[in-house]
Amino acid sequence: MAIVIALIGAAILVGLIFMQSNKLADPENKTAVYLDELPGLVALQGGGLYVLNLYRQSGNPYADGKVFDTPADAVAAAMSTFRRAQIDSVAIQINTVDKLDVSRAFFSHRGRAEGKKVGAFEIIRVDDQ
Repeated sequence: MAIVIALIGAAILVGLIFMQSNKLADPENKTAVYLDELPGLVALQGGGLYVLNLYRQSGNPYADGKVFDTPADAVAAAMSTFRRAQIDSVAIQINTVDKLDVSRAFFSHRGRAEGKKVGAFEIIRVDDQ
């Protein structure tokens, strides 16, 4: 019985990876993109300050929020962190004029500390007061 459940779980996992790979390969689909394509897709607009929050794969905070003057600076800092973590493809969850929410396209299962790896970032526009 345990083997059957493990096989079903593996089949579901392979299916999810295949679906995400197809999204990444489709040039019309902008929900999963390569990291270098991200700046051209960002809908954040100027005005106010931008807070960058980084999260681990586990969902816990990775770093304290950093404040930037422009959305381009915040996106560049997030991309730099993702490049250092060797994340080359991302999934765009939310992309509005006030918020950008991005996660790694593929969960990394390598290593002991898999939950401690960078997993996502969000950039939120706040009023500068």
